[in-house]
Formats: sequence, structure tokens, C-alpha cells
Amino acid sequence: MITIGKYQVNIKTPLGIKNGFIEEANLEDMPKKWDFNWLYIWTLTDFEVQKIVKLVYENKVYGLVRFSEFEIENISVIEIEQLEAISTSRYGIDLRLVDPIGKWLIWYVAKIALENKNIKNSEPLIYLSAKLDAVDYYRDAINMEYIGNPYRSTGDEDGYAFKFTREQAESFCSNQERKWGKPTPFKPYSSKSRV
Repeated sequence: MITIGKYQVNIKTPLGIKNGFIEEANLEDMPKKWDFNWLYIWTLTDFEVQKIVKLVYENKVYGLVRFSEFEIENISVIEIEQLEAISTSRYGIDLRLVDPIGKWLIWYVAKIALENKNIKNSEPLIYLSAKLDAVDYYRDAINMEYIGNPYRSTGDEDGYAFKFTREQAESFCSNQERKWGKPTPFKPYSSKSRV
């Protein structure tokens, strides 16, 4: 699976616009009391074809996304399997401290998906299934295309399917960058002295 490294992104906080970071998560990043059981999800993840990525601000994880790469008719596509952006009430604050979380995580996944040069503009590039309470978010805030009737997901809840074509993913990324600024690939400070 393609990886694109760590990115610094602009996020809104009560102190103004600050820097957050999006990068691959580690086992130590898996929260114990979020809606999804991330520790269990970690144990089910096949890291050859799946990734878990986090959005971090001030060393705290505010969002996670797990996605996988698979092939349909010899073309690689991405499926967003779980995405969770938390409110800061879990950190003892009632208001959401960091915004946007989910949009930056989807931006990161879309950038990985867009590395696939074989998909034409109108072909599906990213798939996602959502619970009923998240349908409005993916349809209205993310502008993903709803692609069908509810299906039974794993567990007892109905799942609602969405997709991005290459063209839609490019449009989403452009809009996100226009509103929040273009993310910067993060290069850690090197302590090597120059000669």
C-alpha cells in the first residue's frame, strides 16, 4: 500500500489556528474509550493492505481512520472502514477543541488514493460505509456520493454506502486546501551540523 508520510495541517483551536499532524498510528495511540473499539480493530488490521492514521494536536490523538486497499477488476481502490473524530469532552473540555478532524483524515486517505494513476476521472476511487447518524456528515459536509440502499453491516446496524470518484476526490482535496491551507510534508529537524 502507498504511504505518503507525515503532514502538518492547519486546525482551528480556541487559541486560533495551530498546527496539527496527520501520520500513521501506533498501537500506543489506540484509545480505550472511544465509540469504536480501536484496540480490537488494531488486532484485526492486516498492515499489508490496511492502515490506521491519526490526527494529533499537542501530543493528543483527536481522530483516527482505518482504510484498506483492494482491487476491483485489476484496479486498486480504497475503502474507508472506520473513521472517528472525538469531541474534547473526553479530555475534560465540553467544546470541540480541534476542527476539522474528519475532513483532514479523509483528505489524507484521498491523497493516497489519488496516487493510483490507473483510475479515470469518473471511476470509483474511494468507498465508505456509514451508520445512519453519520449519513448527513458524509453527504453534506464531505460531499460524498450516496450509492445505494442501506445494507446490513457487521453487527446489528444498517450501513449506508458512499463513494468518491477520482474527480470528486480531487475536488474535495482542493476545497479542503483552499479553506484550511495546503498541508506541508513534515520533515523532522536534523541535528546534523552543516559543514
